[in-house]
Amino acid sequence: MACVCGKFPWPSIEETATSVDAVALGLVVGRGGRDGRPSDSNTHAAYVDIEVLEAIKGLKAGITLRVWDIAFGTDCDTGFSSLKGSVLALALRLHLSKDEKTSPLSRFAANQGDYYLFGACEESVREVKSAKDAAPLVETIRARLRQKRP
Repeated sequence: MACVCGKFPWPSIEETATSVDAVALGLVVGRGGRDGRPSDSNTHAAYVDIEVLEAIKGLKAGITLRVWDIAFGTDCDTGFSSLKGSVLALALRLHLSKDEKTSPLSRFAANQGDYYLFGACEESVREVKSAKDAAPLVETIRARLRQKRP
């Protein structure tokens, strides 16, 4: 079954950035499964560990954070299988709840303070060649964020 959304085209990462908790340019330094264990297998990963190269919104450069794909295991997942060592632009939501009834990450070994991306029906991750090549994208996102301020 294909991933289906009511709205097309999906909002771009530039648009998604205005409605999330954090936006960053980051380097994938690790990846793993739903159980939270690291994995270097060639299968899709449920999470990636990101070293923040450039903080665009809500984060600090130099930190490492865990980002979960809440659509993992569905036709809508991001396919975190080939991303180790890649540079990504990410629009992220902060995981706050450990309550299994309200947490979008209840089926994962996520910790409070981890981040997640929705993936389906919006662009929340974009692979870029390098941090230098991402400069125009970063500036476009920053400009969108400035426009959204009250």
